[in-house]
This record gives sequence, structure tokens and C-alpha cells, in this order.
Amino acid sequence: MDDGKTLDYFHKVAQGQKFDFVMKLDQDVFLHPQNLIHNLLKFPKEKVYLGRENLGVGFHAGLAYILSWDLVQFLGQDQHCYENRHFQEDSLVAYCLRHGKQIEGPLMNFQNILDIYDEPESQKGWAHEYTPSTIAIHQLKRQDWFLKAAMHFIPLKVDPALLQHMAAQNWQDTQEKSQAFR
Repeated sequence: MDDGKTLDYFHKVAQGQKFDFVMKLDQDVFLHPQNLIHNLLKFPKEKVYLGRENLGVGFHAGLAYILSWDLVQFLGQDQHCYENRHFQEDSLVAYCLRHGKQIEGPLMNFQNILDIYDEPESQKGWAHEYTPSTIAIHQLKRQDWFLKAAMHFIPLKVDPALLQHMAAQNWQDTQEKSQAFR
């Protein structure tokens, strides 16, 4: 998105309670908190801009990345960055951090970048099967996909008929939306 909401978010968070880290996360992502925390313990609490890099472009994919508190405060107070917040937001975050000399050199990635990936059934660019070390799964555009991911990592007892119903409902909703645009 390019409407400024990511920089608005960091600006607002920087005005509140202090945290060690702040995460930007898309709404179609399942997050595995235990694996995330296990990974975060390996990093310092300053100058951390951590995620899965879009290789060759110099910024982390917008699906999920983490900033240490000092970088959140920088983004929240940097007037130049805030005034120009209507550009491609995830690349703008990296640009502002580099331009403000807050980060240098290669980006920090999780130890295994394959721990952040797209839903296998989505068949998108980073899709692969679930792994025990998963941190985040992206592209959970359907309710049944989100529930399937959650059930894989959080043992719940859910009637398989509910999943079938949700998948059928999602298909019907998709068909109705596509008809509206014809």
C-alpha cells in the first residue's frame, strides 16, 4: 500500500509505551509467536530491521518485518520521511533508515529466510510446505487457509466439516465478487 499507513503506524507507536521491538504485519499472515521470540533472542535490541529481504531490492517484504525501538522512534520523528510517506511504503522504510544513517550494509534476515513464506496452496512466489521452524505464513486470503495454518501450529479440535463449509463459502463469495465486476 502507498497511502502512508505504515509510516503513520510507526509515528503513532513511537509516541506511546516503549517496546524492545515493533512488528509490521499484513492482515493475511499467520504468525507463530514462539518461533518469532526464539529468533528474536539472537538479536541485539538496537539497530534491528529484520525480516525477509526482497532479494536485490534492498528492503524487507511488507508481509512481516520487525524494527527495534530506536528505529521506530527514528521513523516516528523523522519529518522528511513522514512528509513523503505516500510512496511504496516498505521500500520507503528502508530508504528512510538508510538515508538517516540508522542502518548500514546488508539487511538483517532471520536465520532461515525460508521460515517466512507464502501459503502452499496459494502457489505464490515463496510458497512451500509448512515447516516446524515457521515464523510467518503469508497469502492466507481464504478463511479455510488461515484456519488450516492455525490448526497446524496450534492444536485445536475443529470439525473437518467446518473447514469444508468455510471453503465452499469462500468460493461462493469469490464468485459473487467476480460477478459484480463484470
